[in-house]
Amino acid sequence: MKAVAEFTLKNRFNAILLVSVSAAIPVTFWLSAALLALITLRKGYNEGTIALLCSVVGAAIGMTQTDIFLGLLVNPMVFALAIVLRSTNSWLYSLVAGCFLSIVGTLLTHLLLLDFLNKTFDFMVAEYQKIENSEAWVNVILAMKEVAPFGLAPGAVTISILTLILGRSWQAGLFNPGGFQKEFHELRMPPKFLGMLMVTGLGLLAWSPLAIESVIIPLVFCGVALVHGVVKKRDMGTPWLTGFYILTVFFFQLMIPLVVLAAVIDSFVDIRSKLEVAKD
Repeated sequence: MKAVAEFTLKNRFNAILLVSVSAAIPVTFWLSAALLALITLRKGYNEGTIALLCSVVGAAIGMTQTDIFLGLLVNPMVFALAIVLRSTNSWLYSLVAGCFLSIVGTLLTHLLLLDFLNKTFDFMVAEYQKIENSEAWVNVILAMKEVAPFGLAPGAVTISILTLILGRSWQAGLFNPGGFQKEFHELRMPPKFLGMLMVTGLGLLAWSPLAIESVIIPLVFCGVALVHGVVKKRDMGTPWLTGFYILTVFFFQLMIPLVVLAAVIDSFVDIRSKLEVAKD
């Protein structure tokens, strides 16, 4: 992908071409977002804005559900988070900004899209009820109906952060080898930020337990950074990270709370610094 990143940054035409075309193709929607992040991080607000507009046009031309989701939700979020990261050079502020975007997005989903989502799921339920022995699928759809208004924005933010990470890693690979790994391994949630997230989380719990996902996002990424940092400091090797991600995929509901708990503990203990002292 280094060649693709270099080609994108060579001139504006290349950037517009790759960002818009990849936005129009469902299987490469992630590439458009990552390239947008790269362009914004490297060239700033003006070039990033042009790339963002072209990605939205590409998504509109593609006219599939995935592309519309990308063009209207993910890419603007990637652009905003890339601006924050470029301005502050801090992953912590970028994650907190992502939390804010997720909360605002969830509120807007309830204000603007709730009726549309309810009608969509009700239609799906009605269609499946016409099929024999479809009770299990109907129950799944009803569960999705309850979760979707609270999961749409956090899902978009999570994808945005992942593609921002990809774009940042490409930038570091081209202009600062090893820089991304260092800054990601050092990512940690300070106690004052954790306190702010906890207060925000209590407010969201008063609305709905499902709304808490927005607050969890920064802690998940801090927990993942902690795992990477510990593996690196202890020279444990790639197999440990591979095992961690395999466990996360197959035991998602168990692993995510553990990752969040690790991030909370690390906020007060600073586990990586303790490992340095022990190693010395």
